[in-house]
Amino acid sequence: SLSFGKSSKVNTICDAFLEVLKARASTNLQNIITAHVCKSPPALDDGLLLVAQLMKQDASMADKAVEHICFLADVNKLYDNALGLYDLDLALLVAQQSQKDPREYLPFMHNLQQMTELRRRFSIDDHLGRHSKALVHLHSLDAFTELQKYTQKHFLYQSALSLYRYNPTEHAILTSLYAQHLESKSIFKEAALAYESLSNYPKATACYLSSGPSSWRETLFCALSQTPPITGPALTDLATSLYDALVESKDYFSAGTIQLQYLSSLHNACRAFCKGYHFADALHLVALRNEPLLLEEVIDPGLGDAFASSTDLLAECKAQLLAQVPRIRE
Repeated sequence: SLSFGKSSKVNTICDAFLEVLKARASTNLQNIITAHVCKSPPALDDGLLLVAQLMKQDASMADKAVEHICFLADVNKLYDNALGLYDLDLALLVAQQSQKDPREYLPFMHNLQQMTELRRRFSIDDHLGRHSKALVHLHSLDAFTELQKYTQKHFLYQSALSLYRYNPTEHAILTSLYAQHLESKSIFKEAALAYESLSNYPKATACYLSSGPSSWRETLFCALSQTPPITGPALTDLATSLYDALVESKDYFSAGTIQLQYLSSLHNACRAFCKGYHFADALHLVALRNEPLLLEEVIDPGLGDAFASSTDLLAECKAQLLAQVPRIRE
């Protein structure tokens, strides 16, 4: 906050000078440029725009102005900023003032001059690393094939999708590229959502499955939404693998639901419910299906196991208290 306060004070003072000096610009050129450059952060673009204006009005004044701004600021940064304003004459003037080797910038400048306006802007923004801006120019150029490659190269999927949000065909192609990228980075849940939005249910099923057992509902939805849907042994294998993963992650209620709905095992469903202490659900299921034998075969042993686990836990807690409390008192 302290640096922010200092920055604000500096900028306020510079703006005050600029307000007064704009009426006396002809005799305070260096002071005006100094006020721009001394801001925090330096307002290099404003100083360069002043130089560009002078280039159209008074060449000798422009030379003095560019000499002064190059004295105050990093010349390489000024060159990049001048390019960023898409003003080749200004960039050339700064480059000449910087004593750069002409072989470093003249071929690049010459190539830019041969281009159309939009292509030139794209090349400049690409050169400066302003990839999101460069992508917008490719969109304006209607160079969709090139835009796809550029998006993949610089990971600009969100920006590209936003640009083509009203173009269903192109948006779908970009979404597919984004899904492939997410999958390659093991970001499976988001990849699955992207594939699902494209109705690519086989890929969505695989990605949901890879994202972990918590996505078991989404996995089964996409598996059943395929054309044709997964059925028979394939569905049984998928449900079994999800059941095993859910048991391993101790989500016993979901595991029991899969046993009941997809594997047709009331016995294993009740066992899973009891394992997760969902005894009310297990009892309700037994009554609903009129299977009183399960009370003796599954629920009573489940209650016994739960009681034993609780007793062991309490005994362990009691032992720790007996061991630790005296030491704390000492």
